Amino acid sequence: MQFIKKHSSIIRNIYTSLYASLASLIFSRLFFNATWRFTRESAIIFEKTHQRVFFNCFALAISLFAVIMIYYYFDNLDLYNKRDYLKDKTEKILLSKPEYLIGFAISLLFATSMLTEPIHNLLSMLGNVNTVWARLLSIVTVSVMRLVQINNLGAKWYDEIHHPLFVEKPIFKGSQDIDNFKPAYLVLKPIGFIAIFTLCYLFSAKYLIEIIYSLYVILTSLWQGLLLIALIPFVIFFSIRIGVQIKSRRKLIKKLRSLEKGKYAIVRYSGAKYLSALFPRMKFSIEVTAQSGETFLCNVVCSGRVNAPMYFSTDKYYTEHGFHLRGGGLLSQMGASPFAAVVDIGKWGDKSNPTNLVAGYRRQHDINFPEKEGNRALLVNPAPTACFSLYENIANPIDTGEDMGNYTVYSATGFCNTVERLASRDRFEK
Repeated sequence: MQFIKKHSSIIRNIYTSLYASLASLIFSRLFFNATWRFTRESAIIFEKTHQRVFFNCFALAISLFAVIMIYYYFDNLDLYNKRDYLKDKTEKILLSKPEYLIGFAISLLFATSMLTEPIHNLLSMLGNVNTVWARLLSIVTVSVMRLVQINNLGAKWYDEIHHPLFVEKPIFKGSQDIDNFKPAYLVLKPIGFIAIFTLCYLFSAKYLIEIIYSLYVILTSLWQGLLLIALIPFVIFFSIRIGVQIKSRRKLIKKLRSLEKGKYAIVRYSGAKYLSALFPRMKFSIEVTAQSGETFLCNVVCSGRVNAPMYFSTDKYYTEHGFHLRGGGLLSQMGASPFAAVVDIGKWGDKSNPTNLVAGYRRQHDINFPEKEGNRALLVNPAPTACFSLYENIANPIDTGEDMGNYTVYSATGFCNTVERLASRDRFEK
């Protein structure tokens, strides 16, 4: 008993890895066989190359999707692992722990057969390909998938420690309650999941595959008209979005050039001036030396999308994308009273969800300044609907000139006005 208790985490991970790998192997083959059974029963003959490519890719995609969903479920099943990670102050990478390495190795053992058939069918279009290559690619595909999943699991738990505001609220609260998690759940919950997944497979085998193939036939026969109809709204939307963001960045560049022209400051540019307004991961920084002698080391940041909210901590900033309840009112009955009161939706989230994010995600970006003397600043351009300072699970709205400790947050106009005021003050004092 002492041995079992000491190595309980390894035993649990072996159990869940075996369960997930076996289920993935079975369901990946079931989904693959269902796609080809559909072609035989429907007497479908693929006369053109693009038809064979599509169906082989679809057979691989649906098998891979089954594998991803099963492993994702079992990664999040064992809350004892999560509890141990939250208590472990070292916050190690999950794959550096023996239990996760063993689980990863188990998944690779099953990977030799997990996606071999759909990959071999796809490769066979190039000629006579040995099955060994299909097995090798199956192992590579599953190993990359598992590495990404395990890394994302550790990142999610890390965020629960350091950024509790960004923790996703579970649909079923009891299923994520660490303190009340019981060993029996490791047996009962997978049975329920497999039962539900079986129903999904039966639905897919009977209806979904046929629906997908029918849509493909319609799209390939009428693709020109349908593509045009689908592209028009996307082109209009993205053209407006790109136009708004580039226009905002042009205003910033124009203001900075006016500072130079008025001899208020000297500005040095580094990075992608305009593309960084569309893609947040592209860097754009400026070094501004005011006439007063003060130097500003500035990173120009944006959310990448029109009006997406942003959050700022001492060393990172976050962009938020998703569906929000922006505002409005709902009628709510006041207890037993026959009267009703209007509830402001905009105040529902309070400081734990100030934007009323209903569904979506938040993306993290590091803040790095050059190792030089100067005032560190973040210029938010294009400006989002709202900016917040972030401390644990509390978010407070901020405006231009907000001191974040390591740097100051400015809007484009606010920053240029600050530099201009410093230069004007210096001229006046002289």
